[in-house]
Amino acid sequence: MSLQRYLPSLPAVSRETLAVLAATVLASWVISKIPALQKLVRENSPPNPF
Repeated sequence: MSLQRYLPSLPAVSRETLAVLAATVLASWVISKIPALQKLVRENSPPNPF
């Protein structure tokens, strides 16, 4: 049984990585522009333990 048939190819991993990074950057930019979203995120974030 070959492990390669269960692992995604390098282009597939790269594509997914770029998609996740782009979505994260876009979401953070949108949140930074809309005060209501900033409040929502702050109110639903766990407290800082430090």
